[in-house]
Amino acid sequence: LLIFVIFLLFFFSGVESKINISCLNGKKYVQNGENVSLNCRFSPDDVTATAWFKQTPGEKPLLIASAFRSSAAVYHNGFHKSGHFIAVTEKSTFTLNISNTEASDSATYFCAVAYFTDIALSDCTVLVLKDAPSSLYTVLQPPVSDPVQPGGDTTLQCSILTDNTAGDHSVYWFRHGSGGSD
Repeated sequence: LLIFVIFLLFFFSGVESKINISCLNGKKYVQNGENVSLNCRFSPDDVTATAWFKQTPGEKPLLIASAFRSSAAVYHNGFHKSGHFIAVTEKSTFTLNISNTEASDSATYFCAVAYFTDIALSDCTVLVLKDAPSSLYTVLQPPVSDPVQPGGDTTLQCSILTDNTAGDHSVYWFRHGSGGSD
């Protein structure tokens, strides 16, 4: 928990990092049941701490695993109970292995690296399961933080995670009580 708090403090501090961090995966499309390795490389290689986070759309990031120096990973939020997620630390890499992928693994995975008081965070991989049944698609609508006054402006955002070969998609916006799209 302490490492999570430290990462959040530095993440929101706005300090420019001197750590070089690269993720080798980018967007990754997998079939249900496949095994996946997400790789995070960093320098300097004698970092203080590393961590992997998982964020699904509309949810806060969850800490999966963290490690101090080159020690074995410590798991958080119940991620290690089934052995589905395995984190491996090496001198200049922190790898997250996901075995037997399932629909709930579709998310953005962040690798975080701390070097004393310096921190770097990279959105390593967006993992998307191919050919997921339509019943697995979810529309998430966060609660309205501030009501919009009549005549006022607001911003709507829609994100679609999909395989580029999946064909065209249509997105429609409906205003409550309008009877159509605007």
